[in-house]
Amino acid sequence: MAGDKGENSQDSRYWGGLLPEEYIVGKATFIWKSVDPYTGKYRWERFLKLYTNRQRMNTKLFIFLTILLSACSSYQDKRLEYALALAEENRQELEKVLKYYQNSPKKLAAAHFLIQNMPYYYEYDSQQLDTVKTIIKDALKEKRAPWIKSLIISDQKVKMNQDIFYTLRKKYDIQTITADYLINNIDLAFKVWKEQPWNKNLCFEDFCELILPYRIANEKLSDWRNTYYNKYVPLLDSLYKGNDVIEACNTLVRILKKEGFYYNAQFKIPHLDALFLMENRAGYCKETCDISLYAMRAVGIPVATDQMVYSPEYQGGHSWNVVRDTTGQFIPFLYTDYEASRDMKDDGRKKGKSLEIVLAYKKQTSCLKGYSCNT
Repeated sequence: MAGDKGENSQDSRYWGGLLPEEYIVGKATFIWKSVDPYTGKYRWERFLKLYTNRQRMNTKLFIFLTILLSACSSYQDKRLEYALALAEENRQELEKVLKYYQNSPKKLAAAHFLIQNMPYYYEYDSQQLDTVKTIIKDALKEKRAPWIKSLIISDQKVKMNQDIFYTLRKKYDIQTITADYLINNIDLAFKVWKEQPWNKNLCFEDFCELILPYRIANEKLSDWRNTYYNKYVPLLDSLYKGNDVIEACNTLVRILKKEGFYYNAQFKIPHLDALFLMENRAGYCKETCDISLYAMRAVGIPVATDQMVYSPEYQGGHSWNVVRDTTGQFIPFLYTDYEASRDMKDDGRKKGKSLEIVLAYKKQTSCLKGYSCNT
């Protein structure tokens, strides 16, 4: 069935029930393009296959479509080669990954996806960032009343580190990442994708954006997937064994909420690394979203972060998480504030256009996923 997303259209075998007749605007007559969702390769034997009578398609049309699709394939190849060339001395590490998965089409396609988008990602590295992390860590050690949920750090310490972004050095993933790191990330991501019952109909494209990514933004890379997997999979399994992704998400939300979080928005710093956040729950909505992403993706729950860059009403930005429901809708949640609900229309904030933070270079703009918004 052709819907509004040609690269991921599904029929009632996947979403169940019958499509109302008034939604049908035309009848398919032939397949003009067919791509294997796991390998990204064209299935030429299905091109221009007729659904009706066995008329021959216009030769000129066939030639045109062939040229067009060949150009698309060439573009993806060029993106991969561009990334490998940009890696310079690290190219050998990336080629190890491609060779490692040469007999595993699905994982090879996942490796292509990560490497093609890798040139745009980096981490910040500096002693001053380590200093800020130490300040936050020390502040969390101080005893405080259990009802206090904010973390206040002395103005002097904040002032000394307020311009941290201007002093940080960038380390680009494409030139530093190792083959072992990528292989471990891909293997664990596939493991939870295939094992969790709520992912039965999660397509490869959504898997790549919502479970597979090895990083969130500009945080320092770490062995986060193993660490979060080992901690949260046993906890989730002990509390929920069903196939409802929303209930699985909310079960983990309740686990995270019990672990606590202290709000602090005094520092304007990059994303903090996953292992630091595992032990030091402090920050603002950016950090709460990051903690959720690490925990949810490690156990195989497909999630992303939506971001409102600026709101005239609140004079600032805001971030929240979204979980992909089995219906294809994206349901919002923020583990410190509210759980995911199919009946929830919004969180009370006025929202305009928001951005969905994804790994792929071509970012998507959206409203609050699954719901309408005012622009």
